Amino acid sequence: MRVCLHGEEDGLLSGSRHSAGATQSLCVYLSMKAHRLIQQAEALAKRWMVGDRQGKPGEPPRKAWEHPADLVALLDERPGEFSEAGQIKAKAMAWLHDVIEDGRKADGSRVTYEDLSSLVVSYDDPHYEPYLDEMVVIGVGQLTHPEGITKIEYYKTLQEIDYIPKLVKCVDRICNLREGAEVFKPARWARYVEETRLYILPLTEALREETAEWLTKSLEDAMSLRTSS
Repeated sequence: MRVCLHGEEDGLLSGSRHSAGATQSLCVYLSMKAHRLIQQAEALAKRWMVGDRQGKPGEPPRKAWEHPADLVALLDERPGEFSEAGQIKAKAMAWLHDVIEDGRKADGSRVTYEDLSSLVVSYDDPHYEPYLDEMVVIGVGQLTHPEGITKIEYYKTLQEIDYIPKLVKCVDRICNLREGAEVFKPARWARYVEETRLYILPLTEALREETAEWLTKSLEDAMSLRTSS
């Protein structure tokens, strides 16, 4: 069940405060307007994620943007009670989580954090039509592996990121494990599973109970898709 504006996930509204009497109207506003945020994020992902990902054995490569689409589909399976505002933000973040690392603009240059920031529109604008929300952009930045640090150093930063980026990172890892079970070489698979246990599974401890249980089970199931030996 989705609950509008409730709990740690809220923040889609750029930190603004609203009275209880305004909550119902705000929920209607979210239903009518904020879902366009997901559509805009999807459009940007499809524009910038133009390469291919390795397909399953015997199958053609997948479009790069199909990976974030997998994350969004998995988020639709999320059980229990959670914030609708947070779910909208999570889906937009899922669409864009790889664009800084892997995205390319029409001229071939890399997508930057500044490119995303330039598309932010305030929810407080009375003429607001969603393009990108500041909290989504911040979350994408938190999920991006910065240049100049090792993978392990990056993994260690994940304990300090916000609630929704932790959720998205776990969902990303589940999807990567499901793909990797089909295509990773044995050494890479063993290393990926070990890194998941050390650095990704602990992220679930910060999440709401039903979400944490779902993610933990999904991660464990994905790691069991093949042996690490």
